[in-house]
Amino acid sequence: MAVIWRIKNRIKIFKGAEGRAISEEEIRLAEEYDSQLRKKMEEIAQVLEKKGFFRERNTLKKWHMLGRELQFLDNFELRKKCDPEMKYTWRALLDISTRLAPSQKLPRDRERLEGRRNHFYMCYILGKFDLEKVIQFTWSEWNDIFMSFSPEMWRDGERLLEWLISRSRENGKVSREKLRKALKALRSVCGERATKPVLTQVLSKEELYELLDKSLSKFR
Repeated sequence: MAVIWRIKNRIKIFKGAEGRAISEEEIRLAEEYDSQLRKKMEEIAQVLEKKGFFRERNTLKKWHMLGRELQFLDNFELRKKCDPEMKYTWRALLDISTRLAPSQKLPRDRERLEGRRNHFYMCYILGKFDLEKVIQFTWSEWNDIFMSFSPEMWRDGERLLEWLISRSRENGKVSREKLRKALKALRSVCGERATKPVLTQVLSKEELYELLDKSLSKFR
């Protein structure tokens, strides 16, 4: 299992095979994955151009369009072989598809380069939700959400976002201050640093809301 990253002077490294000798088969698959990813992202760029992606000025609508197209990764067989946990593909896409990235330069911040604020990862997550739900938050607020959600939490993303929206509204729109308090409550229940993170998927909606509301009451 390995994915190609390109570092300084476009030198290729194989991520996912650190600390051991990489096999010839892994190298072959990584090269094929890299080639197919490049081809697929070029196709996506062409599709998005026809949809007006490069003229779209609404940031959320634009990145949501890209996120919808990135859902192909879920069932991409080579991705399952080379990057089954989807840990290394996002950084690779910054090398492969500069046309669809927000900047031609790689970000210096590690979270933006290969972490939960990687541009393609964020778009991919946005693409899992209806646009109506996505535009409830500003792009800046989405950055706060991404820094609060662990990969495990996104498995219950629909319900957690619905709770966030309902508990953050003020005068018909999301209040940044209320959102921050709601995110604190959420992290204390199921975040990576929670004392005993709760697996929310096993809870009913009523149980989930009761648990989160109880946590939220501590931050008001």
